[in-house]
Amino acid sequence: MYKPTRTMATIGLTLIGCLHGCASVGPREGFGDVARTVEARTPEQVVWRTGGLEDDEADQAVAELLDQPLTADAAAQIALLNNRRLQATYEQLGVAQADLVQAGLLSNPVFSASITFPIDGGASRPNLGIAQSFLDIFFVPLRERVAKAALVATQQRVADQVIEHATRTRAAIYRVQADMQTVTMLEQIAEETRESLEVVHELREAGQVGYIDVRNKEALLEQARMDLRRAESELELSRERATVLMGLEGEGVRWEAEPRLPDLPDTEAPVAELETTALDRSLELAAIRAEVDAAGGRIGIAEASALLPTGDVGMQAQRRSGVWNVGPQLSLPLPIFDQGQAVRAEAGARLRQQEHVYEAATIEVRSAARTAAHRVQIAREVTDHYRDILLPLREEIYQDSLLQYNALNISILDLITVRQQQMDTEREYIEAIYDYWIARTQLDQVLAGSTSSLAPALVE
Repeated sequence: MYKPTRTMATIGLTLIGCLHGCASVGPREGFGDVARTVEARTPEQVVWRTGGLEDDEADQAVAELLDQPLTADAAAQIALLNNRRLQATYEQLGVAQADLVQAGLLSNPVFSASITFPIDGGASRPNLGIAQSFLDIFFVPLRERVAKAALVATQQRVADQVIEHATRTRAAIYRVQADMQTVTMLEQIAEETRESLEVVHELREAGQVGYIDVRNKEALLEQARMDLRRAESELELSRERATVLMGLEGEGVRWEAEPRLPDLPDTEAPVAELETTALDRSLELAAIRAEVDAAGGRIGIAEASALLPTGDVGMQAQRRSGVWNVGPQLSLPLPIFDQGQAVRAEAGARLRQQEHVYEAATIEVRSAARTAAHRVQIAREVTDHYRDILLPLREEIYQDSLLQYNALNISILDLITVRQQQMDTEREYIEAIYDYWIARTQLDQVLAGSTSSLAPALVE
């Protein structure tokens, strides 16, 4: 006599043995490629904080960097080690890795059981069955191809976001340094204006200047004080932006930066074939290429499953008159109404869409490269013009005016006006240096392969 329990168990074990395997989900498996990509293109290292030893090492590195005035590179390193939103970005890798594991798994077998009772009496008739979709076996390689391409695209986009965040942090520190220089200069202006007001008061008492001259000088002092206060407020705001980008809190918000913008390099490094370099290293294009590959894989799945989207094979056992009868079971859909036309059309449209996106992105990357190089060139020319021509000219005018004042040919107010014009030019020079370093940072970002988000928002 047939042994039902043992037979059904044997069937179940056989089907389970055909499964693709019990793959585990390692959320950090895709992070290594991202880290290598970033570290090959930037001076910084990246760490994914997951509560292990690397967290303590990252905290120690951040503390050591905060012990000294920050440069733009040091601030970028802190951001990559410490910013929590950036850490949250790495979880996209865990999602993509889980999708890859899921793509390699077969669907679970389905066990069914029923029982019938004769209306006119007699023994009940139990029915047992187990079925497994056999088409899954053929779709697994196609699904894995799509999921692997999606993981590669995610890795490229995460690396792009990391490099972009480092760029934004550098830009934020340059803004802090420019604001610090501006505050220092305005403090000097306010002090000089206060001292000159004392001189004007003395001249007023001596009858050498009029009442309106004194009031004008007092207005200039009050304006200088307001300009200083406004600049101090801007400095606090720029510090807060940098603090958020670095992910600092508590005592960490008391960080200090180098008080001045870096001097410009003596010469610019030659950038041969900039457009070609940008295209070759573009993470955005690499991500889109992977997405095109994924779209192609989906076409393969759509073509394979158009007429037979599902198909189950299994065993069925039925007990009649005390005897178990066992036999195979096959179920297939009849492609009468839905023959997969819509699925194939959608897959084809998505592939063509990604191909158009890739061509558009190629144009945008080339433009970003040219624009970045142009900005560096213009910013360099403007900065050099201020340094080599305007500032020396303003100094010459001030020194000549000082001689004229000592010779009693011009008034103290005329001399003060000349000095203020000189300070205004120095303030513009600070902004010119800042503009240069922002342009240089953007060019470095392009050369590192990150062009997807270059926009005015970089220098908020």
